[in-house]
Amino acid sequence: MNELASTQHGQEGPDTSVLLVLAGRPYSGKSSVATHLERSGFTVIELDTINQERGFAIEHGVPMTEWPETVRIAQARIRRCFTEGRGRVALSWVNPTKRDRALWVAFGASCGVPVRTAWMDCPLSVTEERRLLTGSGRHALSAEVIDRVERRLETPGADEDVMTFDAASLSSAKIASKLATLVDSPRH
Repeated sequence: MNELASTQHGQEGPDTSVLLVLAGRPYSGKSSVATHLERSGFTVIELDTINQERGFAIEHGVPMTEWPETVRIAQARIRRCFTEGRGRVALSWVNPTKRDRALWVAFGASCGVPVRTAWMDCPLSVTEERRLLTGSGRHALSAEVIDRVERRLETPGADEDVMTFDAASLSSAKIASKLATLVDSPRH
């Protein structure tokens, strides 16, 4: 058990702290999966929500120069969760590049907790259909923002320790259930 975990839980037994990074294209189902994980006891941190709190209209995109502050705020909130004993944290964000995902793995290591990354694999044609069905809802991103994300998007390679889910076929509830089981089981 790591030092942070042993002080945060104040109990004997295995540490259940984990940072679960949800990644994938916009409209691949990350937020829906996060909602189900929250119902099963995870604390959810969404970078889109932080950007909205900061006054950005995410449907038009967030300036690249602002992302470091958003990430800093997310990291502070996640660290606070671990310190307060809320050790099962799900981070929901596109995490479009290998470098973005590696940042969260390094952050988890700095907190002394394991990081599991889940890629919501969903073809662009399906996510575009979902975007159009969303209309002017909560995360109604413009086609321009989607194009910017697509230009940066790097699907995980074999060199990344990522769990991939067919988010076009599996329901959000099913993915969340599988994730909750997988993050609670020892890694082999």
